[in-house]
Amino acid sequence: MPACCSKDILMSPFLSFQRALKGLGAFAWRRKAYASLFCSAFLSLVLLSAVLPSSAHAGDPSSGFYVGAAFGLSRATSDADVKSSLRDYTGEFEDGQDVSGGLFFGYGVAFDRMVLAVEGGWNFNAVNDSTDIVGSSNNRNIGTLNIDYGPSFGGDIRLGYMVTDRLLAYGRAGIHVASMDLNFTLTSVTPTRTSTESISDAIAYRFGTGGDYFFNPKLFLRTEYVYTKFASVSGDFTSLNTLKYEIEPDMHQVSVGIGIKF
Repeated sequence: MPACCSKDILMSPFLSFQRALKGLGAFAWRRKAYASLFCSAFLSLVLLSAVLPSSAHAGDPSSGFYVGAAFGLSRATSDADVKSSLRDYTGEFEDGQDVSGGLFFGYGVAFDRMVLAVEGGWNFNAVNDSTDIVGSSNNRNIGTLNIDYGPSFGGDIRLGYMVTDRLLAYGRAGIHVASMDLNFTLTSVTPTRTSTESISDAIAYRFGTGGDYFFNPKLFLRTEYVYTKFASVSGDFTSLNTLKYEIEPDMHQVSVGIGIKF
C-alpha cells in the first residue's frame, strides 16, 4: 500500500490512522502500529494465496478455515449522563468518526448452498469524540466529556448463502469485549478538575451484513456493514467523587477486507 508510513498526508482518510493513539492499558500502541499491522497482514494474505493449492472451483462453500484483514471507517454516537447528589446533567455525542479495521478468522460448514460459520476477530478503531455536559433542568454547562474508543475482541455467528459460485452473502451477530477511555473536565469550578477512567470490559453486541466475493478458490474480497450496540457503561469519576457517569454508545462501521480459505 502506498505511503503507509508517511506523516505528510495525515488528513487523508486512508492514512490518518498513523496519528498517535493514546495508550489503553495493555493495548498501549499507536495508530502507526495498527497501520503497519494491517499492511503486513494484507500483503501476507495476498502472497499466501498465491502459494496455497487450489480447491475444486472458485467460491466453493465447503467446510474450512479462513483468515483475513479488513479496513474501513467507523462513526460513533452516544448519550451521556453525569449525576451528582443534587442534579442530573446530560450530553450527546454525534460526530465521532475515524478509521477502523481488524483481523478475522473462522471456520465454515456448508449445507448445500447455505454456509454456517463461527468467526472470531480483533478490531481497532481510532474514534474520539467529545460533548458538553449540561444541566437537564437549568442548561448550565459544567464541563466536557471525551470518549476515546479502543480495541475490541470477540466472536460472531455468521449465516450465509452462496448466491453464485463466487458470491457469498451473509448476516452476522455476536458479542465483543471493548475498551475505551473516558476523560471528564469539570470547568464549573476553579481551578478546573479532570478525571480519566479506563474501561477494558465494555460489552458490545454486533449485528451486520456483507458479502465475500471469491477471485479464485483461495482469495476473497469482503465488504461489510456492522452495527455495534454497547451495553450501558457506568461508574464513578474517581477524581471527582461526587459525580457518576453512564453512557450507551452505538457504532456504525463500513469496511473492505481481504481473506484466504484453506
